[in-house]
Amino acid sequence: MAQLDKTFPTLDCSICILAPKMVEVARHPRIHLLTFSEVKKVEAKEEGKYYEVTVVQNPRYVDAEKCTGCGICVQNCPSKTVPDEFDEGMGERKAINIPFPQAVPRVANIDAKLCLKLKDGKCGVCAKKCPVQCIKYDDKPKETVIAVRSIIVATGYDTMEPKLLDRFGRGDFKNVISSMQYERLLTASGPTGGVVRRPSDGKEPKRIGMVLCAGSRNTKVKEYCSKICCVYSTKNALLTIEHAPGSQVTIFYNDLRVAGKGHEEFLNRAAQQPLISYVPSLPGNVEEEPDGSLTVSYVDARTDKVIYTTFDLLVLYTPIIPSKNSG
Repeated sequence: MAQLDKTFPTLDCSICILAPKMVEVARHPRIHLLTFSEVKKVEAKEEGKYYEVTVVQNPRYVDAEKCTGCGICVQNCPSKTVPDEFDEGMGERKAINIPFPQAVPRVANIDAKLCLKLKDGKCGVCAKKCPVQCIKYDDKPKETVIAVRSIIVATGYDTMEPKLLDRFGRGDFKNVISSMQYERLLTASGPTGGVVRRPSDGKEPKRIGMVLCAGSRNTKVKEYCSKICCVYSTKNALLTIEHAPGSQVTIFYNDLRVAGKGHEEFLNRAAQQPLISYVPSLPGNVEEEPDGSLTVSYVDARTDKVIYTTFDLLVLYTPIIPSKNSG
């Protein structure tokens, strides 16, 4: 939720809802947060009356008690940048970084694979620049054993990469992106400050295509409907014409399904916008033009005619799948 710009169908600020909850949890005297940690082992005791859970706290190489989250270390880090996971690869991060602006706790982490000091014994700039001396290059993993009577596993979910659907050009064409990547472009805290820009050249796209069921309801990929894509794309379409006045959004769909309270009214509201079009079709092929734009061919179910339309950016709404860490 921290990655999202707005929530549907109310278009409320996502982080404005989440951040106070995170802070409340962190400050609650009866809640203990073990962040940057993972469960190593669970053992039942006394025939299941309680459980001993072994938790490994990974080394941050930063003293979380001292760190104020000022970001001076991040600003001065000379390491090479890599794609930022939080920004779905649309932005970049350095060896030391704070996961996102409203992170709880707001503490920096050092990526040992990138840090010149941890890899080669060189650099050490972040320790020299830190005003509170919180850098700990000798930090080690710490194990904690806690006794609990019940365990709740919140698995979450991932979105699938449509690698089996070559016709969409995902991975081959820079201007074909996932819905979560597009979400980060729409977000004010994202890599482009909420301005939608094409990955290929940084230009603001005026013609944006959104493909629903990109792998969903497909017997060769995922047979089921993910339930939220119709209203999720509708939300992003409304945000698009707000962020980029004059842009046009085309949403390709199999059929529209809305399941939540207020969702149908939300969709009808978007359908009345002159700059948002819903097309009952699934694109058959995508070709990249020399300028990076994308020509999409499809059969319009309303006329049975093959149509070719060119877009500056194509967004794929892929199936929701179980989290890779839930196994």
